[in-house]
Amino acid sequence: MRSGREKLFLAALIGLFLAAGLSLLPVPFTRDQGIYAYNGWRWLAGASLYRDSFGHKGPLLYLVYAVFLKLSGGAMWGPNLADLLSRTLTVALAYALGRELRGGRAGLYSALLTALPLFGIFNSCWWNAQAETFIMPLFTGSAALVLIGLSRQRPGLFLFAGAVAGQAAMLKLNALSHLGFLFLFLFAILFADKKSSRSGRAFALRSLALFLLGAAAGLLPWIIYLAASGSLVPMWELTVVFNSFHVQAALRNFEGSLAALFLRRFWTTFHLIPVLILFAFFRAGPDRAVRSRELLFIFGFVLFSFLNLLFQARFFLYHYLVLVPAVGLAAGVGLDSLQTALGKLSAGKLARPAVLLIAAWLVLSFGWTWVLIHRSYR
Repeated sequence: MRSGREKLFLAALIGLFLAAGLSLLPVPFTRDQGIYAYNGWRWLAGASLYRDSFGHKGPLLYLVYAVFLKLSGGAMWGPNLADLLSRTLTVALAYALGRELRGGRAGLYSALLTALPLFGIFNSCWWNAQAETFIMPLFTGSAALVLIGLSRQRPGLFLFAGAVAGQAAMLKLNALSHLGFLFLFLFAILFADKKSSRSGRAFALRSLALFLLGAAAGLLPWIIYLAASGSLVPMWELTVVFNSFHVQAALRNFEGSLAALFLRRFWTTFHLIPVLILFAFFRAGPDRAVRSRELLFIFGFVLFSFLNLLFQARFFLYHYLVLVPAVGLAAGVGLDSLQTALGKLSAGKLARPAVLLIAAWLVLSFGWTWVLIHRSYR
């Protein structure tokens, strides 16, 4: 697909996504958003986080609420705008990831399949402006920086990737799993070739060191600030000790129904999008090393995002947000590979219509969900 048409389709998708999300701006806070807003408001008033107000999420979430509440003069549309901008940025970054892996067409499919759940399910007051909302672009952006750093041999990008990934942990500590994924991916890729030259090994070591340095540099200012304000120990008590108790209580309440709950909400979030991931194995081209790197990244991203969901053990619908970019990317690559595979058959002219039919069906199904949500809001 030519670059001009690519940019036009992407701009149209993002434009429609933004327009559909504007109706979210006046939606009132529910319980969770009210807690986050209270912490942000108290912070703006000079209170110390975790000492003068109760909150069991990371400090970056309360900073986002404080900034956007300041922007809106305390009105609800401020954090709701932050939610919309975060989801839109995630869609754009999903395009960048797909394009980096398989080209422009894969990028567009990845952006579309990331956008549909964020448009169809999460335009709802209960699920907006949660910590997971703001984790999404940090996961996706840090992953894109790693891939670009690898393909263009720019180790400096790994410094920024580590810093960006580290910020996700300041929204929720379990997001440290993403740092682990990127580190293991880099380790596996950069040290896979035992015959690499001395300069190649030096690049590998420098890249890994810069990634870890970036993560530390991103987290250190938070640690210093919290320690200086006397909030570091209270933060540990609320975000680790209290959350551990919170998870155990949830597990007791579900009483063995976790599997059914997980499957029902997984279906609600994704419908049949994950089926397309299976086609990601179809890959044209003779370079086995490149194919292995792509598949390792795709399935590693999905696996660690899924583990992030499992760590929380409660399966609230907004917890599934952390899976959306990874599933959207993997399914987008799969849809692109399916079109390539169909194009090689004798009925190759049907490849594009068949893929567009799949995409249209998904758009209509998620669009109907959006209509039902808005009908319930009147």
